[in-house]
This record gives sequence, C-alpha cells and structure tokens, in this order.
Amino acid sequence: MEAILSFLSSHPFFYHLTKKDLLSFVYFAKLRELELDERLFSQGEVNDTLYLIVRGSFFLRSFDGSDDEVFVDTRMYREFLSENIVEGESVCPYTASALEPSTVICFDGLHMREVLKDFPKLMDKFIRISRQSHNQINFLKHSGREHGFFNAKTAFPAFTIEPSLPYLLSKLNMAIGGEKQINHCKSVAFLAREMARFLCPVMDGLLYWAGFLYEIGKLSLDYSTLSKINSGLPLSGEEEEQLKTVYRKSLEIISPDPSLKEQMSFILYMNEDSCQSMPLEAQILKVVKDFVALTVKLPRNEAISRMRSRGDEYNHVVLDTLSEFFDRDQNLRLNTTLSSIRIYNRALDKKDGFTLSHCDFVARISLLFAKKLELSKEMSEDLKLGAELHNVGMIEVPYGIINSPRILTDDEFELIKKHPLYLDDFISRNIPAMDRIGKFTRHHHENYDGSGYPYGLAGNEIPLLARVLRIADVYCALRTKRVYRVDSDNNCIVYDPVSALNVMKSMQPMVFDPELFDYFYELMSRKNSKVKGNVSVE
Repeated sequence: MEAILSFLSSHPFFYHLTKKDLLSFVYFAKLRELELDERLFSQGEVNDTLYLIVRGSFFLRSFDGSDDEVFVDTRMYREFLSENIVEGESVCPYTASALEPSTVICFDGLHMREVLKDFPKLMDKFIRISRQSHNQINFLKHSGREHGFFNAKTAFPAFTIEPSLPYLLSKLNMAIGGEKQINHCKSVAFLAREMARFLCPVMDGLLYWAGFLYEIGKLSLDYSTLSKINSGLPLSGEEEEQLKTVYRKSLEIISPDPSLKEQMSFILYMNEDSCQSMPLEAQILKVVKDFVALTVKLPRNEAISRMRSRGDEYNHVVLDTLSEFFDRDQNLRLNTTLSSIRIYNRALDKKDGFTLSHCDFVARISLLFAKKLELSKEMSEDLKLGAELHNVGMIEVPYGIINSPRILTDDEFELIKKHPLYLDDFISRNIPAMDRIGKFTRHHHENYDGSGYPYGLAGNEIPLLARVLRIADVYCALRTKRVYRVDSDNNCIVYDPVSALNVMKSMQPMVFDPELFDYFYELMSRKNSKVKGNVSVE
C-alpha cells in the first residue's frame, strides 16, 4: 500500500490530491509484476481493470480480420493501459505484452468509477485519455495498410539524428525562404509532433524532423519560381509540375545518410490525391502542412472545415485530432514549451533579481482582474500565459542597464524599449502555436494616449488583453522593489496597495484605458479595504 501511495502522490495525474483523497484509490489497488513478453491482457478479453505502469514498458498490438498482426503503440513508465474502463466493463481492443520486466498498479474498474464520481475533473481527464486512445487505435488500424507499416515491432525503428542535422536544416530552410520558411517549418514540425503524440507516439520524433526537411528540395527550383512561392503568387502549369518534384529532391539531398533517407521515404507520397494511398506518417504531415498554410489567411476552424470538404484527400481522423488539439488540449500540450519560458525567466532573474516574483505577481493580479471583467476562460488563460512571459525580452538587455540605479541615457532607454520586440521575436521563433499570445504581449508598454512603445498605438488600437496587462504590470511594479526607485536616503521605495493605486490614478488619462482602470481601481480598493493597515491581499 505504501509503495502505491508513494507512486500516486508523485504522478502528474494525481499530484493535486491530498493523502486522504489518494487513499480512496489505494485501498482497491494492487501491484502486479510481469516478465519479458508476458501478456497483461489480450485483445477480445472482457476487462474491467485499469492499469498504470510503475516500471518498464509495454507493446500494444492488434489483429485484423485475417489474423495478421498489426502495430498499435507502445506505452511507457507512468502511462495508463485499458483506460476505456472508466465508461464501464469493455472488450480489450488490443493485446498488451511487457517489452521488459515490468510492474503495474491494477485498479478495479467498478471501484474506480465509484471513486471518480467524487473527482469530476479527474473523470474528465480519463475520458479525454480514453478518447485519444480510441482515435489512435482507429487511425492505426484503418490507415495506410498498402505500404506495410503494420509489421508489429519492426514497423517503426528508433529514429535518431546526427548532432549537425538541426544546424544544417536551419541553413537550408533559410536559403529557401529566410525567416518565413523557418517559422513555417517550426509550426509544421511542432504540430506534426503533437498529432503523432495523440495518434502514434512512436512516430513523434520522426515527424518532428520531417517537418524541417520535407521541403528542402525547393532548393532545386529556379529563382523566379521560388520567389513566386515565397510571395504567394500563382504558378504556371510548368512551375506546378516543378513543385511536384520537391519531395523527391528532398530525399535526394539527404541520400548520403541511407538510414535517414529510408526513414523519411514516406515524404515521396505527399503528392498523392488521396490519403488512402499514403503511409501513416505522410497522412499526418500532409494534414499539418496544408493546415499551417491555410491558417495564414483563415481562422483555424474554417481551415479545418475547408479541408474536410475535400473528401478523402485528408485523413479525417487526423483532422478530428487536430480540431480537438486546439479546442481542448493546446495549453496542456504547451507545458513543455512553457517550462522553457520559465527557464528564461529564471535566467533573467539572475540578472535583475525580481523577474520570477514579478511575473508571478502580475499573473495572479491579471487573473483577479480578468475575473472582475468576466473575461472568457480562454482569454483568462491567455492573459496568464502572457503575464508569465511578458518580460522574457529583457534577457537581451545588458545587465548594467537593467540594474542601473541612475537615470538612463537616451540610447540606453532605446534598448529597454526594444524588449517587447525581443519578446515578439522569441515567441515567433520558439512557440509556433502561441501567436495569439504574442499579439498582445508585444503591446504591454503601449499607453492609451499613444505615447508608449514599441509601436505608439493608442486607444482601442491596443489589444484588450494588452491594456489589461499594462494595468496589472504597473501595479505590481509599484508594489515591488526597483533599483531605480529610491528615496533621499537611497532606500528602495515600495508602495503599499492604496498608495500604488493613487500613483496610477495620477498617471491618468495618459497611460491606462480609463474604463478598465476604473474597474481595476474599484476591485483593488475593495480588496484592500478588507485587510488592516498596509497588508496586501496579494
């Protein structure tokens, strides 16, 4: 029991539960040890047990009507098996065998469902995991059979790259279309990897790098054709025929590495008119690359609808997964990227000593303000993310300027004023799916009267979330120590909540949206009236 409790308490799925809550799951759970190749359960068996992998890994396979073995997936440490039991006793859709000596926690399905009634958020997560598993199995069973990608354990060999490949691909894509081409490839690579993680996790690394190299064959096109493509101009019939050779040329370019060429051979099928004649990897990559191209001018939902209207040109399971990714799971899937942002914040904190606490403070105040304004859940989440990263651009500003206690020179202040542009560049280069965040964070130093920076926008030209973030940012800055704000004795000035609000009021109507500021002033005045003295509600 202690071993199970310890594992669950450290598992991301359960970590927010108290020990008492965890014991509700532990009392009907037990450990099971399996040897190499031992079956945990078999396809077609009636099952009512949920499994969680504590040690080792499992190979999942299914069989079609002709008894041929087909590849399904692998599951690793901390992942679930037989997750569909949350909807009741069911028939196993696949066989699970241990790839190595392994240990699993077994949860009785009947008890699991009863306990989950008290944890609706956990139940929603399980249902989402179950839906993802169903889509994945459906995709793998019914897609791309013609090209033999279902030969079980040999279907997808481990994908490895040479350390020099990222640098090489960056240079080649820069030569093709500059930063625009590189950003396009980043978006394709990111989304292709995410779709693979939903549908066939063993392919995620392969598809990520395919996103960077599938178009390098464009180097073979003549200058005028390439210029037309990069400018979005229509091509002649002859130029269209040239474009069809790009994928073959891409493979020819990488042919000095036979293993890489073999694993990327699916790129040859990207010109097919129907997904039915394409390998699995090509089906995913084609959906993603066309989606990325369409969303340059169209909203996401409209782009997906247009792709659905083209019959079997695209795999509709991939389209469904893409739609669900944006509708439900995008912020969850960005956690890894956000961890990188927090690393940047921590690095910047070593330069100025206040970034971590300031960004956290701004995020909390922003969410409080968002609730007052009754912003949607999506807008509130975007605002929180924007607050977390709004100062990332300061990493480019020299240490001596950030920490200067004196009045900055004009040239030094011009460097400070560039940090929203550095932030914008950071987002566009490194976080392809977060363009909506960059659209307002780049404006968090704009003033309502047009006197701010970097673009001098005024009034409603400034995005709503940028106007909200501007207010929260200034309030939090006044409430914390800054090296440049000292009294006559050289002591740092920190304003109490009431004084901070009054300072901000004196900055009106130049800096803040008047209507938003009135809401904020009312909100914070009411909050601070509930505490004694200068003790802040934050």
